[in-house]
Amino acid sequence: MSGRKHSKVSVWISWSSIKKSMLGATLLAIMIGIIAYDMPTAKTLNYWSLPLSGKVIAIDAGHGGADGGAVSREGLIEKDINLAVSLYLRDYLQQAGAIVVMTREGDYDLAQEGTKGYSKRKTEDLKQRVRSIEEKGADLFISVHMNSVPSNRWSG
Repeated sequence: MSGRKHSKVSVWISWSSIKKSMLGATLLAIMIGIIAYDMPTAKTLNYWSLPLSGKVIAIDAGHGGADGGAVSREGLIEKDINLAVSLYLRDYLQQAGAIVVMTREGDYDLAQEGTKGYSKRKTEDLKQRVRSIEEKGADLFISVHMNSVPSNRWSG
């Protein structure tokens, strides 16, 4: 022999180290699976396949502010019902993929703060509603109103 010494190196891996490594690898795989499942790109196809996807729908909750509209015998005011129905309709249409714009989402009119007189406020309110809807380029316009007929002969 030429005088070279061969040394052996032994590496011992304990069973607990193997178990920890396997657990870590499993947790990493689970995390990658969760992240890949929730990727927005995976859900894009579902979004674009909604029936009203990309359609702009304008909803006008009739009346508002000083203009309450019709009042029932029980004291229900039309502007309040119109707003409740409009907000419900907005949510429904958004779930179908529509882009919904509202003329109002609270109890107010669209006239300027300094406009005096009911008639002038009402005229300005209506003009602002039309302007708002036209600016949004809506594909569909819905105006929500309720009517009141004092006769018991009619219902609906």
